[in-house]
Amino acid sequence: MFKHILVPTDGSELSQKAARRAVTFAKECGARITAFYATPDFPECFFGEGALVDPGSPEKFAQLADEEAKNILDFIENCC
Repeated sequence: MFKHILVPTDGSELSQKAARRAVTFAKECGARITAFYATPDFPECFFGEGALVDPGSPEKFAQLADEEAKNILDFIENCC
């Protein structure tokens, strides 16, 4: 019945649990898995604990976001 399952994730413990269950379900029904993680946009500026937090350069921010996305999606790949 199911041929392809989309698994959106944010890397949280809850989404990891859901991803494990999705992988198990996909194996049982012979479906493919596509994992999806949306990387955040570079912030104009943001505040934390009452102080301005410097996100660094857009290039550095993109590099760190890509590394985080890879780690999050690698978790699901390893579950498969």
